[in-house]
Amino acid sequence: MADFEDYEEIDAEYGSEHRAAYPSLRRIMELYGWYILLFTLLAVFIYKKYVAPLIHSLAAEKELEERKKYDMDIRAHNEERIRAARARIQAQYEVDAAREVERQRRREEEALERAMREHGIGGNVASHRKNRGSESSKEDFDGKSFVTNKINSIPVVIFSKSWCAFSRLPSEFYE
Repeated sequence: MADFEDYEEIDAEYGSEHRAAYPSLRRIMELYGWYILLFTLLAVFIYKKYVAPLIHSLAAEKELEERKKYDMDIRAHNEERIRAARARIQAQYEVDAAREVERQRRREEEALERAMREHGIGGNVASHRKNRGSESSKEDFDGKSFVTNKINSIPVVIFSKSWCAFSRLPSEFYE
């Protein structure tokens, strides 16, 4: 009954206002404010320390799975494009290589024909190749003159440093 006496005294002080059946927010904060503050800080600490990393790791795993799926599709597509490009380049290389081999063969035949004309050997390369086994074509061909003519047909350029005593040439050489 003492409780009613307290309320009666309070009522006498504040007048005959109607009192609520539940305590006011101010009264709750006065009585339990520190407990509420500590509980809130503890809840925030626990959330940041344990719950947030767990949620973040689950979200990261899900995102990684999605990214891997997307990356696998892109990687497969890129690998297919790379394979096709390599096949195209290889085919082009083979065509170019065959063309270059043919061009080199023609150059060799032309050089041989020119050398044969210079030395007075008659016929063309095809007939010369057929007659390689015959003795008459070997007797007409002089190897020493062929090599000498080849060496003398191309001018020789010597690069040297004018200040180097070992590579300095006499002035008569340049005349």
